[in-house]
Amino acid sequence: MLGRLRAAYLCFKSVACKLRGVSTIELSSLEYHQSTEVKENVFRRPLGRVGEELQLPASLLKDKGARRYTGSWCSHIHAEMQLLVSLASKPEKTARIRRYIGVSKKPCFLCSQVLLSYYMPSLRGTNKPFFNVRQSHEKVYPLWTLPCTELVPSDFSLAVAAATKSTYNAMLKLLHKGLVRQAAIAESSAGITRSIALSGELTALQKEYLANQHTLNSTRVADTNDNKVVLGPKVKSVTVGILPVDGSQPMVAQVAFHALLQPPDHRIPEFGHDLVPDFHDAWGEYQFHRRYRIVNLRAQESDDLNGDYRLYWNESPELSENKSIKGYLGEETIEAARRFWYGDVFLVHFTEHPETFAYNVRDVPQNVTQCQAWRNLFQQMWADQFLESELEGDRYFAEEQAKRDSDEEIILSRM
Repeated sequence: MLGRLRAAYLCFKSVACKLRGVSTIELSSLEYHQSTEVKENVFRRPLGRVGEELQLPASLLKDKGARRYTGSWCSHIHAEMQLLVSLASKPEKTARIRRYIGVSKKPCFLCSQVLLSYYMPSLRGTNKPFFNVRQSHEKVYPLWTLPCTELVPSDFSLAVAAATKSTYNAMLKLLHKGLVRQAAIAESSAGITRSIALSGELTALQKEYLANQHTLNSTRVADTNDNKVVLGPKVKSVTVGILPVDGSQPMVAQVAFHALLQPPDHRIPEFGHDLVPDFHDAWGEYQFHRRYRIVNLRAQESDDLNGDYRLYWNESPELSENKSIKGYLGEETIEAARRFWYGDVFLVHFTEHPETFAYNVRDVPQNVTQCQAWRNLFQQMWADQFLESELEGDRYFAEEQAKRDSDEEIILSRM
């Protein structure tokens, strides 16, 4: 619930930054409770009439699925209908609003039809509905209903009634057409899925929203003094390559490496028995907004350059964009929809034992930063949108973990 609220807030904020004249964002909750008792004949009578008209089997209402609804004691109000009635009850706001009802879950058939058929009383005769909404997933929920309120002016009540009547007629028209086979449409689209990202269908606004999200590890970093990340004891210091954030000449410098405390702190990207580099002098409190990529250099012009490296960079936009990499890419400004390498970028030379896979670090060659392979690597990562795909991967695995946690909670509650 809190995650959805935060996602909604960030979406509204991003949209507000795009639109002129937006000065504030107001978040308010709507609570229309509908717990009126529903009697079986409320369903049976209209269903019976429709069944006779369409020559449906008389046993249809005795089906187990049908009894689930005819025996229900309450009906449900969908979010779209709550918003519709809320806006209708405040006509003074309708002149100022953007006429779009946004939801993380696609609207059902009934909500979609009502919104498509709803016209403001002053706009009768127009061919365009007053509110726009995204494509419906076309499913029908029989316990659907409208909220009851006495605050809606009579002319708006008539507009809602006309839209409901139009929806009823649309249902009858579809029922007379008979069965039609069609592809299933996903109900929910909360977040941005991996399939959409790979298909290239992201809008500019979605790209910018995604680009400005911290990774899963970054969001876990504690910024308070009473819960800081604690490194284990120092193991050694080695020379690493540095691509300075200010675009000055690449260089090498000593960096301390520490052991990983047990149990490992989940906010530290390194895992297993790896040594953890201390980049506090360069990145300060954002040093664990880090990510690394393993790079294998082979067949270089100098044999001492060959080996395995970790390319470390920072993902926090609180740090400056790395001008050295901008020079590699020939870019002066970075568009808002793209992620970038922030702060100093480090090159760490490492080895792993062939049998035990024990991790160790060693000094980089003095000429490592002059290697053409690094320029080629950054250009390739930029062309492939590697940084954006890493963020999308984090979102995907975070959703998978949330689902596993939810399933585990359900299983434990049943034991």
